[in-house]
Amino acid sequence: MNITDLHDPIAVDAYLLRIGRDVAVDDAEALAEDALGFSDAPAGAWTVLAHVAEHRGDLAGFERWTAAALDVDGHFDPALDDHDYLDALRDPGTRKAGAALRADRLLLKVQAFANRVANLRHSIDLAAQVLEVDESDLTYESCDIAESLLFTGFLVFDAGLLHHFARVVGPVLPPAEQALAQQWIDAGVRHRHVRMVEQSRRRWRLAEVATGELLVADTLIETWWAAEREGFVLLAPVGSKLVVVGEPMVFPPAQRAEARAAVASVGSKDPLAVARTALRWRFDRERAARFRFCFPDVDPSDVPVDEEALLAFVAHRMPDAEEYDHLLEAITAHRVLTRRTPHTWDLAATLLGAGGTRDAVWHATKAMTARELWARAQEEAA
Repeated sequence: MNITDLHDPIAVDAYLLRIGRDVAVDDAEALAEDALGFSDAPAGAWTVLAHVAEHRGDLAGFERWTAAALDVDGHFDPALDDHDYLDALRDPGTRKAGAALRADRLLLKVQAFANRVANLRHSIDLAAQVLEVDESDLTYESCDIAESLLFTGFLVFDAGLLHHFARVVGPVLPPAEQALAQQWIDAGVRHRHVRMVEQSRRRWRLAEVATGELLVADTLIETWWAAEREGFVLLAPVGSKLVVVGEPMVFPPAQRAEARAAVASVGSKDPLAVARTALRWRFDRERAARFRFCFPDVDPSDVPVDEEALLAFVAHRMPDAEEYDHLLEAITAHRVLTRRTPHTWDLAATLLGAGGTRDAVWHATKAMTARELWARAQEEAA
């Protein structure tokens, strides 16, 4: 990043994503301060300083430098995004909103907080703790881990992100949401293992599996699951009511015993047992979906993911095809199976979800991969 690039919102946006990853926070601060030494200091310099403050947990500095950037250029997109984020945190919403809506609004703010680049490191560390892996750097795989945990709410509640959120941005939240976040912390909200008794669109009757206690909870979630099915659900208090927050994880009967064992391990034995069990189920399902997409007629355990072995596997399956076809098939499959190029599977999953057939989407995915490889070859040749 050159100092002159700090006038360019697109260049600044790209640079902000690198701070704390491959650009040290101190180096980003030095760049911004150098730019501020000029009489015509660019808005991007103030925005970089704002993100440096956010990385250091200095919310007041983040607000101050964001305002300074907008004083220089009221249309500077990166600073406008930061300003909108701060406004969203402060927004009290409708005073007469029901309990479920108030809970949902607070959860959305927690997730927006977790998705900020400055907090991604914290999210990844918590996710790595749940998975019992050593994450020395921010990788696509670790980002997938954190996003998966956020989607199911395990990162927020079971792994302690809510405490970090309340500590860092609690002072700018509306008083009612400050109190609600503290109520959830004090209540020790975690996922419960429950059985569905009865549900309507806005209210669920559940039974705690371990104790048989009947629980009535409000909800905004329109996920329907049959009576007697079991799952992990977050039930958070809002005043005197219980509210379903996050996405419930409903599991098949074959996993009931494992779920009960995980719940029994929480506490003195393993506080993250439920999160770890549910995350493994989720990853297994997603992994199986990727393998079925690439090789629908093969047992996943028979498919290698090593690049050379996968190429040999593909060549054996396509004896009459050209070497180029083997290579493209293997590269595309490797991208999907390992998610090292995450947008490949993301696009395929979107097309499948929109009703595309497996064969049509597979051909489209290979075509996209071929175009990207050709474009990269042209860049390298230039």
